[in-house]
Amino acid sequence: MSIDESFRLERYKLVTSRQVWVVDVARAVFTGYAATLAAFVGGAITLTFATNAVARLGATTVNEILFFIAVFLSCVAIASVYQIGFCIWRWYEYRGAECKLYAAAPQPESWAKYFELSFIVIISASVALVWLGYRELGELIHTIPDQPVAVSCLH
Repeated sequence: MSIDESFRLERYKLVTSRQVWVVDVARAVFTGYAATLAAFVGGAITLTFATNAVARLGATTVNEILFFIAVFLSCVAIASVYQIGFCIWRWYEYRGAECKLYAAAPQPESWAKYFELSFIVIISASVALVWLGYRELGELIHTIPDQPVAVSCLH
């Protein structure tokens, strides 16, 4: 193998390894967002229903906490969409470089973009659901009694 062929092979290895890397980063970002969303939604529901927080803190304070949770999740979603979009863009650039180095490499399917963009759509839909949940929980906490509910285990 000539030095030129060896250099071309190493470059090809680099380009394909970078493709794998950006896919892994995008997957990790989406997984991290899903875990953050689940944790904060679970926390918001627990705060609203299971802890007598409305009785201790007041409906207004609980509503403000829910608002900050919705804002935080929206910010995390924006960062996640940006990172995933960047990874998709870089993957296509690396794929183009791969095709230049190895002309027989198949071009990416046109439908693949839609599958990849579905992660961004899912994150965007989750933000809409977070704000809908904020509104619904905000209305619901005003119907919860302001006094702690005493539960007696004695019959």
